[in-house]
Amino acid sequence: MKIRTTGMGVVLGCLSLAIITTPAVYAQTHPVPARVTAQVDDTRTVQLKGNVHPLARAEFDRGAVADSQPMTRMVLTLQRSAEQETALQQLMDAQQTKGSASYHAWLTPAQFGTQFGPSDADVQAVTDWLTRQGFQVSKVAAGRSAIEFSGNVA
Repeated sequence: MKIRTTGMGVVLGCLSLAIITTPAVYAQTHPVPARVTAQVDDTRTVQLKGNVHPLARAEFDRGAVADSQPMTRMVLTLQRSAEQETALQQLMDAQQTKGSASYHAWLTPAQFGTQFGPSDADVQAVTDWLTRQGFQVSKVAAGRSAIEFSGNVA
């Protein structure tokens, strides 16, 4: 294929390259943008729905515990952006489509995290915030969608 530097040839050349580029290659060359763009303000919080275990009900309440009570292996799950979710669905479809460049081209957890996890800056912002709250971050999952941490009730 010849790519000319003027006229429609450049556009056609770029379109051809885009068509043969797999989602995995695209994601590796386009870093995930940061979604945490300002300092976290602890006075402005939002309660998220659906984040309480179904067995956490008043009938099972045994009362308050001491502030020193350890809370270990808590997991904070991070959500993908809408764009990442769309790209992930496209990749999964391509991985199951015979003849696709991505057919059965599975990702390692680290590759998955790079493509579909939060940016390095966002992971750092969240882990920094947890640390400022008095928690100890144990690990960030290789897929980057979960952060394990511990602390106490206080």
